[in-house]
Amino acid sequence: KQTESWSAPVLIQDDGTADFAPNLCKVGNDILISWVSRENAVDQDNEDYAEYLKTMEVYAVRFHGNNFSLGEIEQLTTDDRYDTSPKAAADEKGNIILMYLKSEVDGAIVQGDDSVEFAKKFISACLPETNKGEIMYMLYDHERGKWLKDMYYPGLGTEKTGLQYKLPLNRLKSAETELQK
Repeated sequence: KQTESWSAPVLIQDDGTADFAPNLCKVGNDILISWVSRENAVDQDNEDYAEYLKTMEVYAVRFHGNNFSLGEIEQLTTDDRYDTSPKAAADEKGNIILMYLKSEVDGAIVQGDDSVEFAKKFISACLPETNKGEIMYMLYDHERGKWLKDMYYPGLGTEKTGLQYKLPLNRLKSAETELQK
């Protein structure tokens, strides 16, 4: 339904944690909303920032365009690595590929460090190229109505790493072509 004014904002995940890196993807009449958030709210006054980054996980929810409602929030990743920057794309059938960055977080990053040293450590911990980072992906199968996190897709040049699959940068185009078939 089209209106001449905006609707009131709606809180998506009210869990007491900060949310980052939102992404929207049109899927038919729906919109997939993905973002990064912590698994749980913790007092972080004395927390090491490296430990903080390890709790960042990718979440997603579908906004249903037919009745303007939100579906159920799904936590798509769960590990002790820094997951960030989810980006999704969908085909005309409603299948979705969601890619994100996964990095190991090494070393202590504490608030007590001077500001220059803190910034260097924080940036180093967040950059996948300096911290064994990988581009990861998972697929949503429209026919099954679920995320496929434990299936192997031959011919994409992937290596299985837990529930998701590592996709080498030089194979992105071939993967995109394969998924369009």
